[in-house]
Amino acid sequence: MQHINHQVEDFDDVMRSYYFLREKGVKIVFGPGRHPSSSACFLYFEGPDRMVYEYSVGVKHILPEEEASYRPRQFPFAPESFCMWGSRPDIRSFAKAAKE
Repeated sequence: MQHINHQVEDFDDVMRSYYFLREKGVKIVFGPGRHPSSSACFLYFEGPDRMVYEYSVGVKHILPEEEASYRPRQFPFAPESFCMWGSRPDIRSFAKAAKE
């Protein structure tokens, strides 16, 4: 498993968590940022078990009436494909995949 995502209510929850976790010395491994693929704002951090957790908000939903015209997009394996704001991931599985 690469990480566990927890959807939060709004962007303020992501940012409050960012400052709280930093204050407590929790390792932030990615973000805050925004995923180009889903438009979600995110924050990834490492738990005490070394598992990576994510808080995110704003995942784009494809409505039933949009399904027929929706076209999937392809994103290259590059930093700008993971965060449109420029955050760079410090996550073991990302680094491993980049080397393969």
